[in-house]
Amino acid sequence: MDNYWDFRPDGANDPIAAMKKLGIVSTIALEKNKLAALTEVGLEQITDSTWFTNVLHPILKKWPLAYCMLWRNAHDIPTHYYVPTTEHPAAHDFGVFCKSKDMILLNDLPLIYKPTKR
Repeated sequence: MDNYWDFRPDGANDPIAAMKKLGIVSTIALEKNKLAALTEVGLEQITDSTWFTNVLHPILKKWPLAYCMLWRNAHDIPTHYYVPTTEHPAAHDFGVFCKSKDMILLNDLPLIYKPTKR
């Protein structure tokens, strides 16, 4: 499931709706023996400095998910970013979120596929 609409930089946020929608997806995935994931998500411009630990993390802990992917930081649109830079007010919160004991980052996973020479 992609979800940006429930996390809006203009303040019209509805994390409860996001949690309910992810619950629907997760429930159907479990019933169908499939994986559920939050495939694209984020709060553009990260207008809440504690969004990662106070909004996103509780939602992720609620449902069994294969993964969650935060959306991109655009190189050509300065206001289109979803992961904080080191000087951003949400940088510390993002670090706490990433270091949570129930969080596994891509860099923490072993290399599954190794390129072969042809």
